[in-house]
Amino acid sequence: MVAVKIKERCEAIGIKTAYQLQKAAQLAPSTASRFFKNDVTKLTIDALGKLCDALDCDAGVLFPRVKEKRSGLKAKAK
Repeated sequence: MVAVKIKERCEAIGIKTAYQLQKAAQLAPSTASRFFKNDVTKLTIDALGKLCDALDCDAGVLFPRVKEKRSGLKAKAK
């Protein structure tokens, strides 16, 4: 599973609104608004690059991998 941490990164570097993110990353207003709310269902490489440049971070900061807890029993070794 991958978490979305765009808003957290924005706040950490002083970007307080979707409009500020829009201007910093040169994104369309609707895209910046969705991203600022961590509402990301699909993403282009171009948009990811713009976000990373504007927020001065790597993609892993914005989209960290979160290990899911597996339910059920582990398979027994034979």
